Amino acid sequence: LAEVQRIARTGFFEYDAATGNIVWSDEVFNIYGLDPGISPLTYDLMMSRYIHPDDAPMVDTVFTAALQNESVYELEHRIIRPDGSVRWLYNRAHPYFDENGELLRYIGTTLDITESKQREAETYEQLQHTKYLLTEAQKIVHLGSFEYIAETQQTVWSEEEYHIYGLDPAQPSPDYQTMLSSCIHPADAELLDRTFSSAMRESAVYELEHRIVRPGGEVRWVRDLA
Repeated sequence: LAEVQRIARTGFFEYDAATGNIVWSDEVFNIYGLDPGISPLTYDLMMSRYIHPDDAPMVDTVFTAALQNESVYELEHRIIRPDGSVRWLYNRAHPYFDENGELLRYIGTTLDITESKQREAETYEQLQHTKYLLTEAQKIVHLGSFEYIAETQQTVWSEEEYHIYGLDPAQPSPDYQTMLSSCIHPADAELLDRTFSSAMRESAVYELEHRIVRPGGEVRWVRDLA
């Protein structure tokens, strides 16, 4: 069992509801960067010495709520090892009761998810960079993108789509009917609606050139393809 914990970087812990004392497996000590066997280990000591100060209030709130509700405890949070390094942990624990239904203890697992969190952060940065490149590319070629949600008739516009229509990207994109009445040139609104409705019925490509009217009254020609 010790080898399995070491390989999986998953330790086991037990929390005594009556005393607040905690028992860790050797792998939990390893995860925390501590020598196995530190005793006594209490909840208060763990919170004050090992939990990242930015996460301590959240950890305490979640665990206290679990105790009060006698429910499963589950949380991701950071710790600070004695050498100053920060690690991400995932904890999950189940409550156990005596024959009278009184809470005795929590028994759970501690998993080191630091590498996973690092990959997650790197992926997020890559996505943000890709989003930036896409936004810049749309600006350069005056190409906006949009999504139409059939069930609600809501639209989702890219930043350049707002710029093409002369609208503020900070505002919600208009729904389909609002766009027809407020953004499309009155002489083209019926044609657009007829063309788009036909494409919807037939699950076909929608393609049309038409005019729009910006808030200041300026008329622009656009080409839609969806």
